Amino acid sequence: MRNIILADNQDISNAGWQFLFQNIAEEKVIEEVMEKKELISLLIASPNSLVILDYTLFDFESVNELLILQARFEETDWILFSDELSDEFLRILLYNTQSFSVLMKDSSRDEIYSALKEALKGNRYICNHVSNILLDNSKNSQNQGLRSLLTATEQEILKEMA
Repeated sequence: MRNIILADNQDISNAGWQFLFQNIAEEKVIEEVMEKKELISLLIASPNSLVILDYTLFDFESVNELLILQARFEETDWILFSDELSDEFLRILLYNTQSFSVLMKDSSRDEIYSALKEALKGNRYICNHVSNILLDNSKNSQNQGLRSLLTATEQEILKEMA
């Protein structure tokens, strides 16, 4: 049996997760926390938990603090469930650990179920929206890197040649 910790300050989100858990067959204990101190206490008691966290509404100061917490509780899996996460935040988090799944609050029910099932198995899940953001930004940064290799005059010549 695996504990599930809901770390979200919005009652509607917690109610939605409770509804979704009814359709998951396995036995589970669901705890709700409203601040980081409560979360740490529960993780100490049950380090093999799944934490569903809205980072933007919780009392974390930086992505590094979240990475330190994940390193401290290595057996814990995480689902970040938020309205908005910055590109830099996502890059730092996803490139430094495999323990975090990422969902946006406007994700479809199918994506939410998929993320939940994968996270309960210990696998990472990244929603389509976040994947597209990371891929688009990766392409844009590659294009910017190529442009910076050329002077303004060289760029103009290249445009004319094309």
